[in-house]
Amino acid sequence: MLNQYDAEDVIDSLDKKISWEKELLGLSISGSRADRFRVRDKCSDIIRNGYNGMFVELAIEVDDFREILTKKKREPMAFITGSDSSFQLDNIVVFPHVYSQCINVIVPGAVLKINGMIDERGSVQAKELTRLL
Repeated sequence: MLNQYDAEDVIDSLDKKISWEKELLGLSISGSRADRFRVRDKCSDIIRNGYNGMFVELAIEVDDFREILTKKKREPMAFITGSDSSFQLDNIVVFPHVYSQCINVIVPGAVLKINGMIDERGSVQAKELTRLL
């Protein structure tokens, strides 16, 4: 009976395995949920090879985000911390005109596709956000 139990797959999906690892260990050993999607760039590519004006296409899992209001017009915008299996980026900026269109998709744990560009500070400015998971 024990052999049968050991042979069964207790974890029914990679997503569940990754979420359990994050919850129990604080990190995932099996990868990132964002790795399931094909995009041109990884987070580590941005750190190693990124330059001002470079266009990027990332798939990230949202680890955290912070909403603020702009100083002049008091419009909401956001700063996202997100990761894939290669690295964690904490400098993803979503300006008001983009944020107003995707305010409901930016939640911790969501997997997003980000099209944008790198600015002179090295931050990723999101021009388009799409929720993948």
